[in-house]
Amino acid sequence: MLRIIFLDIDLGYKYADVKNQQELLNKNLKISRHGYYIVCVLDLDSETVIKKCNSFSAHSGFIKSCYPNIALEQPLYSPQS
Repeated sequence: MLRIIFLDIDLGYKYADVKNQQELLNKNLKISRHGYYIVCVLDLDSETVIKKCNSFSAHSGFIKSCYPNIALEQPLYSPQS
């Protein structure tokens, strides 16, 4: 299962789950057409960030500052670059 995290400027961060790469492509297009900004894509099975935007660090820093215990609830890690 893959999860797309995106930003709706009016309502905040949202997510959409998809089952495979084809659904991922289709959902990414739909999200982008609505003007939302895609922050990252998570692989929920392996608990990794598989795709991230250029400003991913800023987004994750903002979330961690607002919700300092979030890392304890859902530990996700990013693969080594």
